[in-house]
Amino acid sequence: MKKLSLTLYLLFSLLTLFTYSQSSDVNIETHYEGNLKANGRLIVSFSSKKQENIIFNSTISSKGSKQLYSLRLQYSLDKEKWTDVLDTRAKVIEFVSARKIKTSSFKVNLPEACENKDSVWVSWRSTRHRGSGRYPDLNIRNISVSSDYDKYLGKKPEIHVRLRNQENNVTKIDNLVYNHTPIPYTYPQSKRLVISGNYLRDNVKITITGEDDKFFKTDISKLKIDSAGFGIVEIIYAPLKVGSHTASLNLTTKKLSKPVKINLVGSSAKTVDLNSNLLDERTKQVIDKTIYRIPVFSEMDYQFKFDYLADEFKGKDITITYKWYRDIELLFEMEDRIVCGKKNEDKDNPHTTYCTPITSAKTSNFLQIEFSTSGNKLNISNLYFGSPTLKRSIASGLWSDENIWEPKGVPVMEDFVSISPKNKIRVDDDVVCSMLVLGDSSNVIIDAGKMFYISGDIMYSRGSWVVVHQDLVPKRWNYISSPVNDSKALIYSMRKDGNETWLMEYNTGVKSKLKDYWSEYIVDPNHRLIPGRGYAVYTNDKLDVIYEGILCDSRVNYELDYTEKDSWNLVGNPFTAPLSSKKIFEDIDQKIQGNAIFVLDRENGVYNPIIIDGKEEVVLPSMQGFFVESLRENTEISFQRKHQYIPKSASYHWSNHNYLTFSINKGSKSEYILMGMDDNSKYGFDKYDAHKLFGNSDEMPEIYFKVDNQEMAVNVFPSYPACFDIGYYIGKEAYLSLVLGNLSILPMGVTLFLEDRYDNRFYNLCSQSEINFNAVKGTTEDRFRVHILKSLEGVFENDELSDIYIWSDKSKIMVYDGEENFHTIQSIRVWDKRRNNIIEQDYKDGVFILNHIFPKESYLVDILIDDVWIENIPVEVK
Repeated sequence: MKKLSLTLYLLFSLLTLFTYSQSSDVNIETHYEGNLKANGRLIVSFSSKKQENIIFNSTISSKGSKQLYSLRLQYSLDKEKWTDVLDTRAKVIEFVSARKIKTSSFKVNLPEACENKDSVWVSWRSTRHRGSGRYPDLNIRNISVSSDYDKYLGKKPEIHVRLRNQENNVTKIDNLVYNHTPIPYTYPQSKRLVISGNYLRDNVKITITGEDDKFFKTDISKLKIDSAGFGIVEIIYAPLKVGSHTASLNLTTKKLSKPVKINLVGSSAKTVDLNSNLLDERTKQVIDKTIYRIPVFSEMDYQFKFDYLADEFKGKDITITYKWYRDIELLFEMEDRIVCGKKNEDKDNPHTTYCTPITSAKTSNFLQIEFSTSGNKLNISNLYFGSPTLKRSIASGLWSDENIWEPKGVPVMEDFVSISPKNKIRVDDDVVCSMLVLGDSSNVIIDAGKMFYISGDIMYSRGSWVVVHQDLVPKRWNYISSPVNDSKALIYSMRKDGNETWLMEYNTGVKSKLKDYWSEYIVDPNHRLIPGRGYAVYTNDKLDVIYEGILCDSRVNYELDYTEKDSWNLVGNPFTAPLSSKKIFEDIDQKIQGNAIFVLDRENGVYNPIIIDGKEEVVLPSMQGFFVESLRENTEISFQRKHQYIPKSASYHWSNHNYLTFSINKGSKSEYILMGMDDNSKYGFDKYDAHKLFGNSDEMPEIYFKVDNQEMAVNVFPSYPACFDIGYYIGKEAYLSLVLGNLSILPMGVTLFLEDRYDNRFYNLCSQSEINFNAVKGTTEDRFRVHILKSLEGVFENDELSDIYIWSDKSKIMVYDGEENFHTIQSIRVWDKRRNNIIEQDYKDGVFILNHIFPKESYLVDILIDDVWIENIPVEVK
């Protein structure tokens, strides 16, 4: 019986190890110290080792008596010093008898001091009060103690807060300072905090308190964080009045000794009219140490300029120092030295203009400009500090019409553009500029397919908005993403009689009635389209979708969903210009499987992968949706306007050129998968790989790598040799071809063979890149296998071994001697690690498989070339 008890106890211990928060009863012992009638104690002892959340239960009853007794609950960690147990209101826990019969039940959470101890004593201590009468027969019963297994063995929780900045870096913080912002503003400021922790037993609760807490908002009130992971919290600063504002962000969790507090600091001021001069243009002279202290908004573009006589400045040491402050705290400073060159020959205008663009520092609200003239007095004129000079529209019309702009000419990349009030400008060609300001009741209308690239801020006035047209292809699913911050499903409803449209979204991990993860057709016209999310739209006829409103913010964060069963997310480019894969790399790297996005080929109904690696320029079209496979929980993609790319002829691609492609073709139709190499990857599925996303066309063949029961569209391996199965699916019998692309990226001495196990043939894909074959209907995974090999010359630096390959695949050892060298293999012999000769065979042409089944082991191979044995070539059979 004792053996059985021990077994049950061990089993129970193992179960509690994996069900951390499940309560269980604790073994207890009880005894009396003295007599309750005479101020004694009932003592309950137990061990709380590796336990937490201890609950003490008991029931006490007494008979009616004039003589009153009280029982007070206390605990001790040494059985000598007793401490009162307090309730949630910090009051002692007592039972007091009465003149009538009385019964009370107690369920008490013992203090944390009682957790994870070898021995704990809890007692009801009796006290007789003044008076007379019979003893009320105090009766303590139903005593039990329960607790939870403490997987952290008493360690206190830790919460760490870091700031994710615009460069996607994270730094630990105690204060969160927002930019000095103008009122009114287009978008409130937001900052994203990365919350991580150790030894967390419960959710992290998030609150904002303080005098100005109404100006700060958080998107969630609690956050579930695994101790190995993190969560992202967005804190928004949305001031409703001018002034400085402070609040406190508080993070708490179970057993945390005190809340983690982050000071929130923001400030705002009334916006300044464009082209307002913040200095006195009548200033005629500056002297040494002249200082101007100018209020500015943070990270805003300004211009500082004045005119001077070059001859007067020539030969003088003149320096202008710029210092940015947050109130009195110096944030950043820089110097600019005025160098006077050639004499101004313009007799009509002898003045030279000093003009410099300035972007105020992050969080700054003042700029100090200081002149150092080495004691000289300098004459100046037309002193100006304010917004940059704008190229302004003077009439409604086409953006490409140079005559509607002042000064005359179509805006270029460097221009700050202002659309005058009530002007309506139609974008009929690709557009680029630095900043855009829309006056009251003005509009910009962007034609379908036209790029609208704004590198900086977009400022809106009352009644101004942007209209974006997008053409959808009929009889096809279109994956799109809204370019405006607040659009509704209504915009996809039919615009022509007889046309029908269908709108769907992909719900990661949420199965539909059809057992997939697509939503039902969205029929609510007020269903909001989320910026950064992708949507699927089908239309019977060609459809001109019209988006109206404020363009998406310069930074759009979209949180990716992740479940064990499904981690695909349909996202999209929310901007009116394409995105650069090089620029977006930092915001995608290690967040999605294989750093790969999957773009729908609408014509063929299949998904093709694009790897975002930062090494080549692949553009992601504007307003297009695409799939990504989330790598883990609590990840997000940040789309930023600074990621936009201006396509230049022959400088970008729509697909990868730095990776090998395997495409499967049916006539002119094609679908492909990607393969690459990274020293940090594994041969099995890992974060460098991406699963296959299958389409829905029976007409199109689909190809994938089959590795460890995983179907992959992106396969990255660590080194040579590497061998992988290639599977394919076709809905109907067909004549197909396999083609290897981007061969130029292969290093010298590397080759690929395609093994056709149906025909017992090996094809050298470097000399015959296209293989034709007949395919039966359905899935085939046992026919093709690819072998990626490096010649022995590259391994041993012996030119006699050029174009000679020896490798293993499962239980086989194979040898290939190409035709590019003058040395020919005559014979092969293999030794095991005990130096036993396993086999010796004469070589035959092509890929030669040794006639032996090799167990998993390390072997040494010798090859006879021109009557000379080259020995001890290592081969590992895995």
